[in-house]
Amino acid sequence: MELTIKNTVYQFKAGFGFLREANKRAQADVPGTKQKQDIGLKFLVAGLIDGSAEALLDTLDLLNLGMEPRVSKEDLEEYLEDPKNSIDELFKTVLDFLSKSNITRREVTNFMAEVEKKAKEDAAKVTKNP
Repeated sequence: MELTIKNTVYQFKAGFGFLREANKRAQADVPGTKQKQDIGLKFLVAGLIDGSAEALLDTLDLLNLGMEPRVSKEDLEEYLEDPKNSIDELFKTVLDFLSKSNITRREVTNFMAEVEKKAKEDAAKVTKNP
């Protein structure tokens, strides 16, 4: 994936570097053990689904880690704030990108399926109990 920001083309990659850094952002206990599991990617994806501009900023920043040139957070913020850029389209683009990357595809598509299933279950409950 690439974006042109201030006349510079920046590359974004959903590889292991991105996955490791994203997952470090949140942990959950593994039931029945004393272990913890890194689950930060799920939180970023949840934020993207919810339309969180901060989640979008953080995701783009992590996707650009290790890339040359490296986009600054300030330039990303300005890009997202610019009304000429469709933030709604960017949310879709980033989610689509994560759902197609070899490294993140399975986790992202499974998580999105869980979210969709839960939404349908919640809608069915509302319909049954108006």
